[in-house]
Amino acid sequence: MLVEIADGKYAIEIDEDQHRIQTYRNGEYWNEETGNKFLCCVAQEIQGLRDKVEVQSSFWRDDARQLIEVTKQRDKLLNALQHTNGYLDRRIPATSDLIGDNTRLIKDCLRN
Repeated sequence: MLVEIADGKYAIEIDEDQHRIQTYRNGEYWNEETGNKFLCCVAQEIQGLRDKVEVQSSFWRDDARQLIEVTKQRDKLLNALQHTNGYLDRRIPATSDLIGDNTRLIKDCLRN
């Protein structure tokens, strides 16, 4: 396992098979730390947290993709609805016009 920190300036390499810990500075061997349990635990903790962040990030990316897809479908439905409303507006008289016409008809009937 290789854990880089400080934008790659430092690295801790843990060879779990050979139980060796080596540190690097600026990509060059820096120190032998075999037996330094503290460094081993810190490196493992850092890597474990990075792995968790990566898993969460993948869930967020999936959620974002699904949200984008749902938004596209919603936009298509809204466009279709607007098109349908425009069509109906051209074909069916406005409700206020119908009410006005009916009111006149009723008044005409009452006068007769």
